[in-house]
Amino acid sequence: MLAQESGITYSHLSRMENGIKVPAAASVVRLSRALDCDLSRLLRAAQALPEEVLDLLPNELAEPDDASDLPGLSHSAVHRLRRAVEAETRQGSTERAALLSMLSAFERHEPPPLSNPLQAVSDFHAGTDYFPDKVAARWASAWSVTYHGHYKRLTVRAGYEGAGPVDETEYILVQRGAPLPEPGRWDEAHVIQVPIERLWDGGHSLLAACELLGRSELVAGWVYQPPGINYLPSLATRQDEIPGLSYSELSNEAQVTRVLEESPDVFIYYGEAVATATLSTGGLPCLYFDPFNEHPLGSAEQLKFLSLFTNQEALANTIFDGIERRYTKLKELAARQPARKRVLVGRVKSEQVWEAQSKAWMRSQLLADAGAVDVLEGLPADAPAATSWTGPTFDLTQMLGRSHEAEFIYSSVYWRQDWSPGALGIDRPLLQMRAYQRGKVIHAGARGEDIFHTGGIRVDTLLADLIHYLHPQALPAHSPVFHSMVVDAAPPEPDPSH
Repeated sequence: MLAQESGITYSHLSRMENGIKVPAAASVVRLSRALDCDLSRLLRAAQALPEEVLDLLPNELAEPDDASDLPGLSHSAVHRLRRAVEAETRQGSTERAALLSMLSAFERHEPPPLSNPLQAVSDFHAGTDYFPDKVAARWASAWSVTYHGHYKRLTVRAGYEGAGPVDETEYILVQRGAPLPEPGRWDEAHVIQVPIERLWDGGHSLLAACELLGRSELVAGWVYQPPGINYLPSLATRQDEIPGLSYSELSNEAQVTRVLEESPDVFIYYGEAVATATLSTGGLPCLYFDPFNEHPLGSAEQLKFLSLFTNQEALANTIFDGIERRYTKLKELAARQPARKRVLVGRVKSEQVWEAQSKAWMRSQLLADAGAVDVLEGLPADAPAATSWTGPTFDLTQMLGRSHEAEFIYSSVYWRQDWSPGALGIDRPLLQMRAYQRGKVIHAGARGEDIFHTGGIRVDTLLADLIHYLHPQALPAHSPVFHSMVVDAAPPEPDPSH
């Protein structure tokens, strides 16, 4: 092809590239024009020919002042020429090596994209940074990422410190339209083309992130219809069309294959019993993601985590940075208050058991940053946390005695709305606690399960809620969003006119 386009005979070209014949200036000019590029500069850059040969080049091929004026060749054109060279030359020959070296220099290098591509690239260019917008997990410990031009290397950690071994799994997120790095090294269950088009949320851990990044259409399925979905309006409009499976169905190898019917690009789950081996065998990448056993700002970084799959790193950084700034200022405000408040954290689990909050759970750090002291701090538990979303347990009788030290109770129950004495049921032991008697029970479920959805990202608002209740003089004008006091959560009195 080179010989045909330049008018130089193949045998002449072969002898030139093997050093048998020094190329005449005219031959170099014809080759340059055939390729529509500045051969002088490109050959020097590629070091494909000796300097004494390059010195023979005529003045009209001198290097321009502005290298961006070089037209060069598109990646696809160079690819076609490279294939032709490989077809017409002998493997391992000096001729082939020289020509391929020259062709690498001929390629036109486009300026890097101004932002991460939101669709597949049509003309891939090696060496281009396709992700100028990047994120980093500054607070989160469950994941980390490195960028490598046209792909991202994502490490996801399942489990948390103090609860058994932490398993690490690596995934390659490749820009659509770009080649897979190191072909043959990665199985398809660990390679994800980005930006993704569909995901299955198997644990409700990224629904609010989809909403806030404006990508609710990504959700192809979820684990049952999530309570509190009405606080995610874009997803709420689609709730009847999104298929769901229960946790028991996701744990069943026969039923979990229904996930594959929706053709998601990735399955992200939160729950240790999910039958992911069946999905992985079907070629579906499965990622365990737990944003809750994190620092609150680590939980908010779930925005960044999702952006890795949608190439929306710039937007994720913008939203997160605002949350981080407000959270930091609120924490500083709480630290300036005259006294820390003593709080009993947890819930009545059974007639004899009080379940506290895991120290790894983000709300434990939230309470500390709001100026709270856990009255159970330093007290040995009867049993450690059984799962990543539960807490250590204590003898309920012992807790009743300890509760007298607490100025507040922080109830980790998010489903209860009626806190009147007659409706407490299993929670009746609260009646004996002074904080309950004084109306000082902070209820974590003013918006039900949305405290895990939107609240898992808007941790600045969670913190503001707690400061408002623990230190009313610090944030008197704040209207709590995710929390309420038991007196606020009580149902309204019946209307006597009805």
